[in-house]
Amino acid sequence: MNIDIIKKNVINDDMEKEDVVEKEDVVEKEDVVEKEDVVEKKDVVEKEDVVEKEFKNITTLDGLNAFMKSIFLNYKSWVLIIISVSYLSYPNIFNGLLTMIIMFLMYYIIHHINHIKLLYPLNIIHLYHHSNDGISHFSELMYEISFGIYLFIITNRYNIKFVNKLIIIYFTIFYVLIHNINYSIFHVNKIHEDHHNNVSTNIGPDIMDIIFGTKYDINDIENTDHYIFPIIMATIICFIIKYNWEIINNRKYCLYIISFLFILIMTIVYATIIYYFFRDYNKNIKLVNIKTIILTILIIIFDISFFKISDYIDFEL
Repeated sequence: MNIDIIKKNVINDDMEKEDVVEKEDVVEKEDVVEKEDVVEKKDVVEKEDVVEKEFKNITTLDGLNAFMKSIFLNYKSWVLIIISVSYLSYPNIFNGLLTMIIMFLMYYIIHHINHIKLLYPLNIIHLYHHSNDGISHFSELMYEISFGIYLFIITNRYNIKFVNKLIIIYFTIFYVLIHNINYSIFHVNKIHEDHHNNVSTNIGPDIMDIIFGTKYDINDIENTDHYIFPIIMATIICFIIKYNWEIINNRKYCLYIISFLFILIMTIVYATIIYYFFRDYNKNIKLVNIKTIILTILIIIFDISFFKISDYIDFEL
């Protein structure tokens, strides 16, 4: 009799344990399901955020508000840059201000293009710049200066009257100082660091990212007070160039110097491209295809065509 009771108790205990285990399993499964639901919901929210960010350009209410906020927040740098550009381009102030807009747009587009795979390996300098080693900073500096020289020479070669050549020099100095000193050395804010986290965003200048909807965070408007020093430096250098240019008798020699500098800088740029490419050859060769090869050859031919440009053009600042 006692044995039967004991057996019943054991069976009951086992059943209770099984019930507890089953309940625990159910609870755990419910927790897992809930966690999965939470993760899925988070993923959906994050995807929705990404979609929202892609469309928050100046045509949206958020984009327009960000644009106005940027203008009012950065009135000091805007006023200073407009005054300096107007002074340097006088009496053709309209052309100077138009060139300012063109240069803002050009540097935005050029920076954007430098992250396109089709340009590889010609954009390898900029890609390696993101690794922040010493050589990459110097080569990036040469790379950016070369674009300014490109624009300068093209305006002369095709006699483009509505572009002010001195303002091209001005913005080349301005952009190079901001990117390579303010952002890369002093790390004045996280705007450019966010670009390194997501190369499709914060391409710069910040006002262009707001207009075209490429802000990393539409609510994080850059304070451009750090532009003031590059603006002053660019103004001083261009002032010296402008007023010395007027008293130079034989300007052809100056043109030869500019051409020599262009060749020197492009030599450094191409030497660095070759160095980077073969430094990690096994990885880099996988990114090359027939399209990138054809485009590379065309761009090299285009560059070579500029080497004799000093033989037949002259220019006025």
